[in-house]
Amino acid sequence: MMPTKNRVVVAGLFLLGCALSILYFSTLKVHFDNLQILNKAMLLLQYGQWTHFGNAGSGVGFVPGSFMTAVSALPMKIYFSPYAATSVILVFQAISWWLLYLCIRPAATPVAASFILIDLTLLFWLNPWRVEQSELYNPAYMSFFSALHMWSILKMRQPKFWLSFWNVLAIGFCMQIHYSFLLLALASLAMWYWRFVRVNWWGVLAGSTVVLASLIPYALSYLENQDLQVTLTRSSEAFIGRNGLLIYPVIKAIIYWFRYGSLYLGRHMFSNIEFSWAGTSNLVTLAGLAFHILKWPVAAGTLYLSAKIQWNMGKRVWSKMPFNRGVDRTKTSETDRIELYLFYLFAAMIVTSALSPVEFNHWHLLLCFPPIVAWMTILFSEWRLKQNVKRSRWAWGSVFALFMVFDVLGFMGSRSHNWGHSYHDDVIKHYQDHPVTPKSP
Repeated sequence: MMPTKNRVVVAGLFLLGCALSILYFSTLKVHFDNLQILNKAMLLLQYGQWTHFGNAGSGVGFVPGSFMTAVSALPMKIYFSPYAATSVILVFQAISWWLLYLCIRPAATPVAASFILIDLTLLFWLNPWRVEQSELYNPAYMSFFSALHMWSILKMRQPKFWLSFWNVLAIGFCMQIHYSFLLLALASLAMWYWRFVRVNWWGVLAGSTVVLASLIPYALSYLENQDLQVTLTRSSEAFIGRNGLLIYPVIKAIIYWFRYGSLYLGRHMFSNIEFSWAGTSNLVTLAGLAFHILKWPVAAGTLYLSAKIQWNMGKRVWSKMPFNRGVDRTKTSETDRIELYLFYLFAAMIVTSALSPVEFNHWHLLLCFPPIVAWMTILFSEWRLKQNVKRSRWAWGSVFALFMVFDVLGFMGSRSHNWGHSYHDDVIKHYQDHPVTPKSP
């Protein structure tokens, strides 16, 4: 059982992460991606019209399904504010945090288990990669489906109905959020084929039925409006398998895999940090210059460490012949299962990125971030056990301090956030100036 002191620390860190998310929600700038979601919500709230498709994917058509409309509009029906819709994102991410804990707790040694939740709360909940996703756009929901997929897969040593059911739902409803769901689908197929899981086919059938039933309104809408079909961009350069031929986009995806374990963040929180909120004095200019110079050695050092750790993990897994179907991998240890899960997820990411008709950016592969950081939490906790108390606390405190620098500067002034703005007020003003109009029947 976790000591009372540790529970207090976890609660404090969790509340700090919630506070950061709230600050990100409140300083968010109104932009195209969140307006795609809010337009659907406003149509339902004002005219009772459901929109049975989600946001437009990069270079392809709209994602199918009513899920995005439901999770944004229904909370706003209870309390009319964009904050009601964004609160769902915070709930989804909090559930993700707990599911990841359930994934890694069995793999921790008895001593590390007493404080692994503290480390997970630091490395996931306060991580700028997670905090930056406190924004009303579709990738912000994806950590939930990633964590649900990982949890259900790791538990599938026996063919249990509910585990197979939840795994299918994680894939099926992720499809209604973002086309990167294919990554989870391929990972599940790979882990079934190479005997990592035992599937309950009744659970698969039940989950598939629920997902297909949720897509019936979309199918009816599609019959009425062919513009909803999934289509490639009109550019002749977009085609399935494009990235595999070009090679570079696949390499870029691999680099993102390593970046998720580092502080080489996406440009929203890295390149686009600005200090206009602090004024225009020479001191402010120097502070900004110092940040943008010092961030690079931090990014390079953490990226190197992430790549080295994961390369070593990959070699361990490869030595166990992960593509040999003669091995029953349901009987492997908890630690081996997590490493194998990451290996198959990585392989699925390679295939997905090669098949994609568009070049990936960091938000396209966010499904990879929760499992990566969960596994690195185990390593961090075990490493801290081997150090003296002073060195362990110094390392933990250094990570915390670095996270806080990026987290705070991100909501003060960055690509999507601006201190002093009220997202609620900006949204209300936008719809006063640009009211939505009902669709033709």
